[in-house]
Amino acid sequence: MENTGGISEKIPTSASSADEKDLVSSMRKLDFIKELGEKQNEFQRLQNHLQQNTELITRENQVLREFRKELDMLVQERMSHIEELRLIHADINIMETTIKQADEERTRTLQDSKRLLKDYQPIKEQVNKLRDMLNLERLPDHEEDETTIMTMQLISQQSGDHDQSSNRSSYLSSIGLDNTHEQIPLGVPFHHQTQQMTSTTSINIPIQTNNQQQQ
Repeated sequence: MENTGGISEKIPTSASSADEKDLVSSMRKLDFIKELGEKQNEFQRLQNHLQQNTELITRENQVLREFRKELDMLVQERMSHIEELRLIHADINIMETTIKQADEERTRTLQDSKRLLKDYQPIKEQVNKLRDMLNLERLPDHEEDETTIMTMQLISQQSGDHDQSSNRSSYLSSIGLDNTHEQIPLGVPFHHQTQQMTSTTSINIPIQTNNQQQQ
């Protein structure tokens, strides 16, 4: 009878031990489930954040490509303007050199015309004197001698052209060469004036030579 009682006492003890193990196992599972939920939430947050960053990087890459494309276009446009300015400055240098050379040539011709003009009237008087001695008709003595008037006009025009040239240089400096893109035929007006003055001089020289031969 005593052994039977000991066996009956051991059975409840074994059952309670099994219940405790099940409870501990259930608690562990609950802890794992809780930790799993937290980790899954953290993973989802990280995944969403990464996705947002990926989308942001994609958009920024597109924007950067557009910006770089625009920058390349601006650089090309700047280089085009730089080349255009370089050509304009080259044209300006050529124009200035041409004007300087033409002006020097014109000045030399006008100085020569002044010298010839001083000798013109005395030579003419000498010619008329000799023609009187030979009973020849005097040279036409018009007050408005075309050659003399033209020469005097060219001489007086020299100072006016010089003032205009100075004003033009000041104007170009003040406007920053804004209008220098207009193409102007180099040296044509000045060369034309030079040819006219040279022709006038060449007309006078043979007359003086013939007059000197008559003397």
